[in-house]
Amino acid sequence: MLVINGRETAEILSMQACIGVMQDVLAALSAGDAIQSLRQVMPLMGGNLFGLMPGYLRQEAAAGCQISGSGSCSG
Repeated sequence: MLVINGRETAEILSMQACIGVMQDVLAALSAGDAIQSLRQVMPLMGGNLFGLMPGYLRQEAAAGCQISGSGSCSG
């Protein structure tokens, strides 16, 4: 499993490359070749939020999840 934070993502993935990847992923999702669950958001104390956004690409046999938070749980 590879875990990267926002800063590392920006270093690894340029905006132009991200746009291309997202075009491919959204096309796969539209064609039924990807699975994307509804995002889950959990309210935390102090008005903070914790969110999970999972997805799976059949052709790549790869799963991923964006984990995000607001307030003291963000990193």
